[in-house]
Amino acid sequence: MKKYTVINMSGAYNRLGGFISELNKREDVAWINCESLSGTECYCDSDSADRIREILACNGIDYHGVHFIDNGNYHYLSKLLTESIDKPFNLFVADNHPDTKSPLFGPILSCGSWVKDLIEENENVNNVYLSGVNPQLITDEVTCIDKVVVLDSGVNIMDVIPDDIPIYISIDKDVLDIDECITNWDQGNMSFNALTEIIRNLISHRNVLGIDICGEMDSTMYDKADTNSILKNDNVNIELLNALDSF
Repeated sequence: MKKYTVINMSGAYNRLGGFISELNKREDVAWINCESLSGTECYCDSDSADRIREILACNGIDYHGVHFIDNGNYHYLSKLLTESIDKPFNLFVADNHPDTKSPLFGPILSCGSWVKDLIEENENVNNVYLSGVNPQLITDEVTCIDKVVVLDSGVNIMDVIPDDIPIYISIDKDVLDIDECITNWDQGNMSFNALTEIIRNLISHRNVLGIDICGEMDSTMYDKADTNSILKNDNVNIELLNALDSF
C-alpha cells in the first residue's frame, strides 16, 4: 500500500512541476489517472462512481495514506475513499463550504453534497467537524444535520475533537486566503500556517486514519494563470507534502 496517492481527474497536477518533482523523490506514490472518465465534474453519476471505486480497488487504494484529489469539483472523492472505513470514526473537514447541500438534480453524488451523503449512508460516521466554513453558509440546513459540528473561529480544535475515536482528515484548499493560493471556488481567510498547525496537531495527538487534499485550479484557470500564481499553488502543495511526511 502506498503512502501517497495522486488522483488526476482534470489534469491539474500536470501543471505543477515542482510538486510532481517532490513526489518523485518519494518511492511510495500511486498515480491514478481518471481524466478519461465522463460524468465526474462537480457531479458524479452512479456509473462513474462505480468505475472510480473499481479503479481504486484495482490499485489497492482505500482510506489509508495521503490522497491528492484534484480541484474542488472532485471533493466527493472523500466519500468514496472513506466508504471502506469499517469502524466508528470522526471526520474533520477544512473547507470554505459545508458541502452538506442536497444537489439540484436529484439523488446524485456531488462536490457540494458529499458530507451529507456520507452521514446518511455510512453508519460508521460518528461526527463531522467543519472548520473554516464561511459564516454566511452556516444555515439551519447545515446546523440541523445530525452529527455535524461547526467549529467556531478561534476554537482550540484539540479541545473539541475527542481522542478516543480515530479521525479522517479532508482538506479543501479553498479554506485558505486567496493570498496563499488560488482555487476554483470562492475562498475563506484561513492562513496556511494555521492550516498546517491543525494538521500537525491532529497527526501528533489523534489516531488519523487517512487524509485527502483538494483545491487546485481548474484547467481553464491554469490556461489563463500567470507564472507567479501557478508557482504559488505549486509551493503550497510542496509545503503540504512536507507537513504530511510525518503522517
